[in-house]
Amino acid sequence: MITRQLNNVNRLIDWTDEINNIDSSFGFIVNSGLFNAKTTSQDAIMFEKSDYNTVLARTTSRRERNTQKQSARTSKMYALALPYVNVQDKVVREDLQGYVQRGTEMTPETEGAVIAEKMEKMRLTYDQTREFMALSAVKGLSVDADGNVIADMFDQFGLTQETIAWTLSDPNFDVIKACRELKTKLTKDLRTGGTIRAIEVIVGVDFLDAMVAHPQVVAAHYAYAMPDRAYYMDGGATYQQFGVQNVFVFQGITFMTYDATFNIDQGDGTFDIVDAVAPEEGHTIIRGVNDLFRVYYGTNNKLSGANQQGSPVYMHSYRDGRDYGIDLEMEFSHLYFGTQPQTQKKLVLA
Repeated sequence: MITRQLNNVNRLIDWTDEINNIDSSFGFIVNSGLFNAKTTSQDAIMFEKSDYNTVLARTTSRRERNTQKQSARTSKMYALALPYVNVQDKVVREDLQGYVQRGTEMTPETEGAVIAEKMEKMRLTYDQTREFMALSAVKGLSVDADGNVIADMFDQFGLTQETIAWTLSDPNFDVIKACRELKTKLTKDLRTGGTIRAIEVIVGVDFLDAMVAHPQVVAAHYAYAMPDRAYYMDGGATYQQFGVQNVFVFQGITFMTYDATFNIDQGDGTFDIVDAVAPEEGHTIIRGVNDLFRVYYGTNNKLSGANQQGSPVYMHSYRDGRDYGIDLEMEFSHLYFGTQPQTQKKLVLA
């Protein structure tokens, strides 16, 4: 951390370590280890789109000394820009005047305490924004903080997202068979090989309600939803800790609702409310496969940040030269995307 010097009270103060050390309090996707994180010193990254199939080795002759050549892969390079976000706040006289520190009766509020409180609020803004961007990538779209599409990964790979309709309102619809077919599709579409450790489907509330009411599912859901059952992610953290309220495992697939909403600032004092998942939709996630999803962290916009490797988030403060306040500035530059969009299926209610 850069410390303030008595001969330069207006010096920029670096709070980057502090804001990165604040525990994340929001975001199932970013906190579940789904994304392979990389850093970059540039404002854009070159992404290699590769397509290849893993094939079995052939039998060769010792005497003829013939060999098998590894199958060629098709490869194409293209650039993706990293969106940049700058969020500012300010500590002013009104934040201190007439206030006392929490838990005390007469101790006046301090600048440091106010900075810490505002930093926590800015960290929550950061957590929600990166979760929105990561969740969009799970659906196949690389977006900026405003929801503008940077890259449709299905278009980039020359694909159309496969939409699978489940007629859960029909008591004769075979849910067990549909689950089996979904697992088969995901396994076959994983062209680069690897082992699928788990399959998850993030669904809307209407989708889950229709599913657990289906005759094939009712008994299994009742048995699974016993009040003493705990729902744990890897590492012991609970799903509920990060906003996932309903979890149900059926036929080896984990179905869950994600009831989060995101407020997207329109820049005119209004904001749009966006649901994490549409009520009648579901989106597949497979786990255990290396580098299936990727995030790049870019650098800040300071002169000292030029050509430096990025960090998840930056935080600085600067005292106004006329002593009217302390400016707080948070910066981050993230790019989220999936590397095998053919495994990202959409489920819909028919």
